[in-house]
Amino acid sequence: LAGCTSITPLSNKDKQQIKKISVTRNVKYPKQIAFLPPEQSYIGLLALPIAEKDERQLQALFKKNNINPGMIFRDAMLQALRTRTHYKIVAANKADANIEMQIKAYGFLPPCGFVTYVQPTLVVQVVMYRKDEVVWSYTNKGAGRISGMPHYKVVDVLNNPDMVKKA
Repeated sequence: LAGCTSITPLSNKDKQQIKKISVTRNVKYPKQIAFLPPEQSYIGLLALPIAEKDERQLQALFKKNNINPGMIFRDAMLQALRTRTHYKIVAANKADANIEMQIKAYGFLPPCGFVTYVQPTLVVQVVMYRKDEVVWSYTNKGAGRISGMPHYKVVDVLNNPDMVKKA
């Protein structure tokens, strides 16, 4: 994840006291998919009807293939927590702290003008609560695009559900 970020660091006290965490089951995400094919980014508002048609096609691909961005993000987050932290993942009633996640935006956008491909974009907010108090948070406020990220042809994004899931 990249772009402008906002982080509330975990205090030393909380680092020592939090051993078990729970992760919300449902990750909220918007129905609208951020999608702008690169050739449409240079002609602006004139391309809006074309971009909307492509977005509808992408939404249909998500629905037909049961692609749930919230579950994909949750699974990736759980994997990272299990392999990169000391926390034990438990049920909410047994946890020292709870993590809630939300996807603010997701989709495929050109990284800049005058390119012939799109890159995945993901804008998220992750918050750890302890007794209704925020003890840690992470929000990326930018488009979530990073140089060196994989890039895809628009035709592949619109027609390849396995590639979309991987992205």
